[in-house]
Parts: sequence; C-alpha cells; structure tokens
Amino acid sequence: MHASFCGPYIPASVTEIGESCFEECKALTEFTLPATVTTLGSDMFYGCASLKSISLPEGMTLLPSSFLQGCEALTEVSIPSTVTEIGAFSLSECTLLAKVDLPEGVTRIGKFAFAYTTELRSLPLPAGVQEIGNGIFYQSGIEASELPDAITVIPDGTYQCCTNLADFTVGNNVTEIEKEAFYWCFALKSIRFGEKVAKIGADAFLKDDAIRDVVCLNPEPATGASFPQEVYDNAQLLVPDGALEAYRAAPGWKEFKNITTPIILGVDSAAAVSPFSIDGRTVTLLEAGSIVDAAGRTLLNGAGSIELESGIYIISTATRTLKIRL
Repeated sequence: MHASFCGPYIPASVTEIGESCFEECKALTEFTLPATVTTLGSDMFYGCASLKSISLPEGMTLLPSSFLQGCEALTEVSIPSTVTEIGAFSLSECTLLAKVDLPEGVTRIGKFAFAYTTELRSLPLPAGVQEIGNGIFYQSGIEASELPDAITVIPDGTYQCCTNLADFTVGNNVTEIEKEAFYWCFALKSIRFGEKVAKIGADAFLKDDAIRDVVCLNPEPATGASFPQEVYDNAQLLVPDGALEAYRAAPGWKEFKNITTPIILGVDSAAAVSPFSIDGRTVTLLEAGSIVDAAGRTLLNGAGSIELESGIYIISTATRTLKIRL
C-alpha cells in the first residue's frame, strides 16, 4: 500500500510511503515508523527542523536521498541493520547530529550524505563500503577518518571544509585523489599517501597551510600534486628509499624545501629516539602522534601504547617522523 499524507500516525497496513510525505512539518518532534514499512520515498522528512528523534524499522534496505536533510534538531540516528545504501544528502544539514550508527552491511554512500553535520566528530565507515559519492563529509565536524580498503578513488570534495580534520592516511589501494578532496582543511597537519597514489586533482590541498608532515610510500611521484607555499617552506616530505631524486625532480614535489628518506631503525636504535619507546613489541608514543602500518592503516592515534607484529611502521609525532622495522 502506498501512502502520501502528512501526519504523525501511520496505519499498520502501510508498507510504502511516498516522497516528501512529511516535508517541512515544523511541529514534528519525534517519529516511529512501524515495522510494516519497508519502502520510503526521498525527502520524507526534509526540513523538519524540530524533529529530535526518529526510529526506523528493520527490513528497509535504503535510506533514501534527502531523507532527513535539514533536520536541525536531530542529534542521533540509528540505521537498521538491513540497510545497504545511504542515499545522497540523506543526513546533510543536520547541524546538531553527533552520532550515527551505520550497519556493517552498507556498501554504498551517496554524495553529500553527511555534509554540513558540524557536530559529527567521528563516523567509522563499514569495511564493506564499495562506493562513496563526492563530498560525503563536506563541511562536517569530522576530526579523524579513514576509508575502507575497497575505495580506490577519493572523490572530489570528500573532506572539503572539514576544519577539525588533523590527520589523514590515504590507504594503499587508493590510486587517485580528486579535486578539492581536502580543500580548506585548516587543521590538517599530517597527510600520508599510500603506495599506489598516482594522481592528485586540482586544489586538493588548497589553503591547508598547517600541514607539516607529508609521507609518500609510492616510489613514483603522483602527478598533479600542489600544496600551499607555507607547506613547501615548512613541512617535511618523507619519500621511499631510492626515490629521493625522483621527488626532487617532480612538479608539485620538488618545491618542498625539506625532502628526505625515512630513517629505518631496528629495535635497539629506535628505543633511544625521544618521541617514543619500545619494549619488546610494545611501542609507546610519549607525545601525541600516530602509528601507521605498511598497508597505510592507522593503528594508534594519539599518545599511548600498542603491541605490534613484525613489520615496518611509520611513527609520526609533532617533533619527528620515522620509519621503524620490528
């Protein structure tokens, strides 16, 4: 049964609700969809600025486009475990939204899905996500983030205007970073590129003057790289062993005044380096920083300890970036 009406109560016989059904219902503060409803139209709660709570039923597989866009009073959303796709703009402009529970079955996230969510500090994406649209975190409050292994292209504007994002590791499966992906990330201090990044789009790091730590694992410099002059003057660029001359000759990279190869340390010599200590396989960061493995995954973010397996890791703190071998 298809319904198209604006009201707080839905009969138990209803299984489908059309688009824009409750659009701009300013008095609506809470809503529970019955379990019989499995199909929902786009823009259903668009502009419901007073909506503070919504309960969604198991069985639905799609969070439609612009579903909760502009629900400015909404602080938390739990998405049913059966949902596999998050539609475009579905939770954008939810300016008080601080918590979203994404189910593990999500495989696709549409463009600008979480844009303008300025109170959203963290949103881990499920490992099974295969596709993301452009600008999914545009002007959000995200402080730390990483993308699933299946993502090979970081779309344009993905983290644009994320002014709280301080550190990012581009995974080893990523081959391209599109235009303006990190545009106006004023707090970004550290960026690490995986070993397959080959192309960087225009203005990907425009106005990111705070970057001081750039690590590239690909021995072939990516094309299209461009950073602010402040970064070229003050940041440290670490490149793979044997790739120093290639980066010193490559446009967009040769402009760095400080280009060097990572120092590879064994356990004994690493233990004497001041930003961290090593006891067996336990590495302790003595100041805020991060530990990234050879696959580009961030294993530790901030000060603290972690037990590591044998392998090569990049340790970065405010005072030093090193590569260690355990």
